[in-house]
Amino acid sequence: MKIEIPLNERLFGLDPLKARSIHLTGVCGTGMGAMARLLKDRGYDVRGSDEAVYPPMSDFLRDWGIPVMEGFNASNLDPEPDLVIVGNVVSRRHGEAEVLLKGRIPYLSFPEAVRRFFLDHKHPIAVCGTHGKTTTTGLLAWIFRASGKDPGFFFGGIMKGLNVSSHYGEGDYFIIEGDEYDTAFFDTRPKFVHYIPEIAIVNGIEFDHADLYKDIGEMKRAFSLLKEEEGNKRWIIFHGDDPVCREIYGEFRRAETFGLGTGNLWSARNLAAEKSGTRCQLLHDSKPEAEVFLPLWGRHNVLNSIAAFAAARRAGLSSEEIQKGIQTFPGMKRRQEIFYSRDGVSLVDDFAHHPTAVRETIDAVRSHNPGSRVLAVYEPRSNTSRSNIFQEEYERSFDGADEVVLYKPIQKNTRLLKESPFLDVDLLSRKVNERTPCKALAGREELFEAVAGRINSRALGENLIVLIMSNGKFEGIYKELPQRIK
Repeated sequence: MKIEIPLNERLFGLDPLKARSIHLTGVCGTGMGAMARLLKDRGYDVRGSDEAVYPPMSDFLRDWGIPVMEGFNASNLDPEPDLVIVGNVVSRRHGEAEVLLKGRIPYLSFPEAVRRFFLDHKHPIAVCGTHGKTTTTGLLAWIFRASGKDPGFFFGGIMKGLNVSSHYGEGDYFIIEGDEYDTAFFDTRPKFVHYIPEIAIVNGIEFDHADLYKDIGEMKRAFSLLKEEEGNKRWIIFHGDDPVCREIYGEFRRAETFGLGTGNLWSARNLAAEKSGTRCQLLHDSKPEAEVFLPLWGRHNVLNSIAAFAAARRAGLSSEEIQKGIQTFPGMKRRQEIFYSRDGVSLVDDFAHHPTAVRETIDAVRSHNPGSRVLAVYEPRSNTSRSNIFQEEYERSFDGADEVVLYKPIQKNTRLLKESPFLDVDLLSRKVNERTPCKALAGREELFEAVAGRINSRALGENLIVLIMSNGKFEGIYKELPQRIK
């Protein structure tokens, strides 16, 4: 984890804020697209490029008046912009990267640009960790917003109701999702190191991103970079039930813990699952702090809400302000999002792809819908989930479902998948089938025939929840499946 090309060798004396024209390489990513909109709103001349130009982001960019060129060709930088912001989807071999390395066009990484354009002169709060970053960031931003603070925010998803993933804000705080993935091809440190947060949440640390980290030890070292720097009095809020968080907790001078286990400063008890959400009593130092209703399902979302509560209190909000924000939170798109509900059938979209997230999401749907059957449909799409890194871990992830459909991943070679075999979906299906009926499917039409066929052959009076888990567009299932339901 190091920076290979120092900042002064990339800016050539330019103050980024004085740039007029800005090109974003990888503009169709959720974060990069959101940045493009914010920069456009602030008066910059913005354009971008990407290899994956498809809805919804391509539609958003068009509506915002931001031109997008397909591919990463060198010609995209002619005429030369004043500044290029580089996403981490870009490698040295791409044409635009070659132009930057050989020429004198100033360039920044995405997180460096976030810091320069949006976080300076604000009080940053970063939400980090393997799980729950987007939901926790969105919830925390909503809490501040509901209390009239108008925070800036930036997260890797879209908030329902607002239909945005970013906002500059006139308030003092800026709440941002702190990704542990690498910064750019010229800087292999995690993105969150650039945000210099005053408060940081670490929602747990599990092995992930095997294309970047070789083992859990490397991930621990990455999160240890959150230690406060000279002149920065940073406060860290750790998930105290997480064994890896407990291991590094002692390295931090200013830290506290949250969780559902004993010994945490912030915790909750009396969890009650309801159709519309979860009720619990939140505790501070084992004493009642607030009665909370969270309009989300699952134990993992209770943990997210405890973390957000702790961070908001640390920032000076009252318990009453925080309670109001939590109970009115609209949620995030693609996180337990019900996108179809009719005649006893509900289709639920969720971003889960890590084995732990898959298990927790299924358990949440099950516990809040006790009278329904749960059909889990899963597409391993991320680099790590398509490899066999989690082959054995996935075997127990689907135990909470009544039926399972596994979709065979696209066998696209990446650096990780050249070094590690692909996930054996047929083997996984056989293992899951020992406890839960499971099918392994390949091909778009086979997928739709199987899932729509199961829905259309349901028993009279049967309540069926189809939980679709993928961090991609999953063969357009979200649009087409509802059309096939009879």
